[in-house]
Amino acid sequence: AEWNTHLIGDHENGKIYYVRSNKYKDDNNTMRSAWLTGYIDHGTGLKKRSLKLRLRLKRGDITDDTTPELMLRWRDDGSQVWGNSRHIDLGSIGENEQYVTLRRLGMYRSRQYELSVTDNVPIIIADAEEYVEVIPR
Repeated sequence: AEWNTHLIGDHENGKIYYVRSNKYKDDNNTMRSAWLTGYIDHGTGLKKRSLKLRLRLKRGDITDDTTPELMLRWRDDGSQVWGNSRHIDLGSIGENEQYVTLRRLGMYRSRQYELSVTDNVPIIIADAEEYVEVIPR
């Protein structure tokens, strides 16, 4: 936001709250971070094979013994049904930066990804790059 402030609305009570980067619980309830992409087609409606997805992740230090995971799932070609999640270990305390490569992600024409974190920890998705092979007609 222009004032370096992020707001979130509660659809149940209509209240608006400030989101702070150093808070991970709301009244002792874990707040989970989640990211949803648009539909990705790499500029073509032809089928593609996902050769690999490379993520660059940064996780901040935490004070408890939590071993958080990043969960990745996707849906293809406009489907409303999500596939099973892939779980990515985010490392131990003090492991602040990681590169993760996922392979064998199937074929699609367009795909939407969802990433979410299992625990109340700070995380940054610094980069995501997918390598695809376009399947000729």
